[in-house]
Amino acid sequence: MNEILSEQSYRAKPWFAVLTVVVMVFWIGAGIFLVNYFYSKTDNFTSKSVLVTLFGSVVMILISVSGIWQGLAYWRQFRLTLSPQAITQVIGPETNVLAKDEITGLNWLSMSDEIILNSETDKLMINLDHFKRSDQHAIIAFLRNAVPLEQQEKWKPFSELRRRSIDPDMPLTTREWLMTAFWLMATVSMGYQWWTESGWQWLVVFISGICLTIRSYRGT
Repeated sequence: MNEILSEQSYRAKPWFAVLTVVVMVFWIGAGIFLVNYFYSKTDNFTSKSVLVTLFGSVVMILISVSGIWQGLAYWRQFRLTLSPQAITQVIGPETNVLAKDEITGLNWLSMSDEIILNSETDKLMINLDHFKRSDQHAIIAFLRNAVPLEQQEKWKPFSELRRRSIDPDMPLTTREWLMTAFWLMATVSMGYQWWTESGWQWLVVFISGICLTIRSYRGT
């Protein structure tokens, strides 16, 4: 086991802010669609149904904008620091510090993509999905070397399911290729529907399909 461990610090990827942007775009699209729908029924922009829809859309957009601000603030404060002495995780106003020599167990949870570090009096949970792929690789390698192997649990199923996070250059398995091909074909189909019908709902599904195809190809 490698005993030479240097301090490393990682910030969360800005997924929280991106998610709220996607939600805001959804409400803008939904608002335009519904306002246009009710206007086509009443031929009056001041009708009750149009005004209620417009008001509701504006409220949801403002909530989404607030979420973007909070997401950015959360991302700026989210930090994980790994050092030979301690593991420190900052999430918003909370700071959790676990001394390396106090760690009594490390649990690799393959289904939830989480790593749980236990001591006699405390517990620290690290969610790998919060970090970029290159950072995930470094975090896994650091913890794998920092904690004695006899204190680590469920490494085998974790390493099998998260193999691309452990080694980003590892080739895809046949199952992963088939899953990627499935999402790619579904995405192309949704893209064709959007192109021929020009429906905004197909565009949303098409963009989601692109994201799922990329995630499948990357093994996440």
